[in-house]
Amino acid sequence: MRIIRLALIFFFLTSIVQTSLAFEIEKILKDLGDTDIIQATTDVFQLKKSTIVSGAGNTYRLDTYNLTAIIGEAIGGQSSNSANYALSSGYMSDPQTIPGFDSTPPTTPVVIDDGDYTTSSSTLHASWSAEDPESEIAQYLYSVPGIVDWTSAGLDTEITLTSLGLKHGQTYYFEVIAKNNAGISSEVGMSDGITVNLSEPIILILIPENLSKVYAEDQLDIQVAASDSDGDTLEYQIIIDGEIKQDWSHSRIFSWTINAEEAGKVHIITANVRDGNGAVVSKQSKVFILHKPINPPLRPISNSGEGS
Repeated sequence: MRIIRLALIFFFLTSIVQTSLAFEIEKILKDLGDTDIIQATTDVFQLKKSTIVSGAGNTYRLDTYNLTAIIGEAIGGQSSNSANYALSSGYMSDPQTIPGFDSTPPTTPVVIDDGDYTTSSSTLHASWSAEDPESEIAQYLYSVPGIVDWTSAGLDTEITLTSLGLKHGQTYYFEVIAKNNAGISSEVGMSDGITVNLSEPIILILIPENLSKVYAEDQLDIQVAASDSDGDTLEYQIIIDGEIKQDWSHSRIFSWTINAEEAGKVHIITANVRDGNGAVVSKQSKVFILHKPINPPLRPISNSGEGS
């Protein structure tokens, strides 16, 4: 493997950018011609950072160092002129063979928002995660198309956005990109979307009312009346003691036949109502099941032998 170790001037360490580094590397390589190695002593160097750049038609990993002194060796009778440059090392080989080289992107971020809908017109929240075992995550960038342009979150893995002007019925998506320390970006991860619903349905009536008493062996019609200000079609779900008796349906009435063994028990009836934007509201009633009374006779029963 052909390795070129180059010496660059110290003051470039804090001011030079990737593009100018690539330019300097390309210029120096042209000056070197076929010289294989320029070596500078490393006992005074402390690794500062690694950067992936391109130069002279090749890919380089530049390991930039802090220096206290630079001593150059003569190669082929010519000085390396290392005193004119701050140290970086460029590798002109297959990038896959470079120790520590990361040529792959981070995993696509998994992005999670706060559910199917929100009743807030001003706040959105999301969290995310991604991995990069080679060079680790350097930063995350997020956006919410239409309201927030791409913004760096640093290494934070969640964000709460406030003071937004969210629109009723609109669905918003968080997009997130992970970038690793090799400068490579992941694919865009996206949440499944959260819809703004500023008009939840209202349950007006639930029959039976709370603390009602009903008889065993009777049929109880559980009835729900609800409204929605923006005219959404409503669906109804009936749950008794945590068990779904009627799944989501347009029917507002569910008939429950109460068995004799239910006498003496207390049951919790829950009515859920859902609108077209996914908002769900609930109302509960506690009902007491009583023994059904024995009906009295329609007329008195006469004693035997009385009357003629």
